[in-house]
Amino acid sequence: MRIKNEEANRTKRDLILEATLELVAELGLKGTTISQISKKAKLSPGIIYYYFNSKDEILHQLYRHLECEFIDSIRQDDPLMMPILECYQSLWLGTYQFGVKNPNALIFVESYQNSVYYHDRISNARDQFLAVLQVKTNENIENGVLKPLPIEAIYAMIIRPALELSKLTLAGVDFLYGTSIEEIASAICKSLLQTQ
Repeated sequence: MRIKNEEANRTKRDLILEATLELVAELGLKGTTISQISKKAKLSPGIIYYYFNSKDEILHQLYRHLECEFIDSIRQDDPLMMPILECYQSLWLGTYQFGVKNPNALIFVESYQNSVYYHDRISNARDQFLAVLQVKTNENIENGVLKPLPIEAIYAMIIRPALELSKLTLAGVDFLYGTSIEEIASAICKSLLQTQ
C-alpha cells in the first residue's frame, strides 16, 4: 500500500511540474499562476498546495528537476571514461541534443536563470558533475593537453554554444552551411587544446 501511495504522490508532483513547464514556456514565469497550474495539471489548488508551499517552491523544484535531467542526459554515454577531447565533444553533442529534444526546458531554464528566482545554486547535480570533470580536466592540463582554464570557463565554452545552436535549430535557422553539427562540436572542443 505504501508503494502505491509513493507512486501516486510522485505522479501528482510530476503532473504539477510538467504543467508548470508547459505554462512557463507559453506564458512566462510571471504569467504562470497556481490557478493555471491547477487547471493544466487537472488537480485542485488544494492538491497543489499539499505538495508545494508556493509557486516559488514549484519553480525551484522544477529547476532542480531539469538540471538533474540535463546532467543525466549528458552523462548517458559515459563521457568521463573517454579521452578528454572525445569527452568534451560528447558533452557538447549531448547538450545540443538535450536542447533540441526539450524546447520547453530551454525556455524555462533561461527564464529562471534570468529572473529573481535564481539567486544561489539550488541544486548540486551540476556541481557534483563538475567536480568529477574537474579531476579529468586537471590531469589533462597538467599533462599539457588542455589550456589552463578554470573548469567553469571550460564548462561554459562547451555548454553555452551547444544550447545556443539548439535554439537556432528549434527556430528553423539553417546555420550549418554544409558543416555537420559534429564538426562544429569538434572545432569548439579543439579550441580548448593546448596545441591544435
